Amino acid sequence: SEIFFRTIVWRSPSSFTKRTLELLNALNGYNEPALDVLLMLSTEPEHPWNAELLHRNLIDKTMSQRDYEWSIIIANKDFEEQDGEPESIVRTLIDWACFGDIREIEDERARLCAITLFWFLTNSNRKIRDQSTKSLVRLLCTFPHLLDGLIDKFNKVNDLYLLERLY
Repeated sequence: SEIFFRTIVWRSPSSFTKRTLELLNALNGYNEPALDVLLMLSTEPEHPWNAELLHRNLIDKTMSQRDYEWSIIIANKDFEEQDGEPESIVRTLIDWACFGDIREIEDERARLCAITLFWFLTNSNRKIRDQSTKSLVRLLCTFPHLLDGLIDKFNKVNDLYLLERLY
């Protein structure tokens, strides 16, 4: 399974099939390595495992299911670079949207990043929610035309943390 997780992000999007997703799910679905892979691919336009897959999998979950399979893991994955270890993909996405050069990115990449950051708002970790909110503000001030579609996408989510920051 370690080889699967190390190599999957380098595969062509066209090589992803239903069987590839079955293999990911067989390796415990949203466990830590699988979630890293999904987050690494979350901003890739045209990729079958981008943020739209996260959204489809998280939107219909109960809050307790989502907390167990998503929010708790995300809360534990927020760490910065230290002692030679790279920062987490959670931290990379938050910091990239907040401090990176996003002016020239494709609209679709910005939209996918925003979807991922909106899902970070379901977290009980206030630091993640606050910094994801700041990142969303910067991203959506740069790409304001994306906001209406994202509000429509998230306005029925059953999570008060997310809804509080959506409006």
